[in-house]
Amino acid sequence: MVPSHPIASIGRAVYFNNGHSDIFVVTIMDITFDPEKRMKALVERGLDFARAGEVFAGRHLTIEDDRRDYGEVRFMTIGMLDQRMVVMIWTHREPAIRVISMRKANDREYTIYKGRLVGH
Repeated sequence: MVPSHPIASIGRAVYFNNGHSDIFVVTIMDITFDPEKRMKALVERGLDFARAGEVFAGRHLTIEDDRRDYGEVRFMTIGMLDQRMVVMIWTHREPAIRVISMRKANDREYTIYKGRLVGH
């Protein structure tokens, strides 16, 4: 079910044992987005900003998007959604992550990153 409001949450729990005790690390992030941009991406690309948490929860690579001065720090995350590689642009706006765009990876991006993301 897709939320009717522009916020989603993703939580991730990781367990490990350091030899002395059991350790659980839980990460929770709120994800926000512009509802109109979300709808445009959904209609034009079949990609839903409300599912951004699934990209973060899976194997992904995040780098700073410094192609231009946006007036804020932006990041590009490349990951998988429904077995296809996607590229998300986002920024951190307290207290959440704000998704700016989402699209399918182009052929060049797929070639560069497939070894890190696909089939693992």
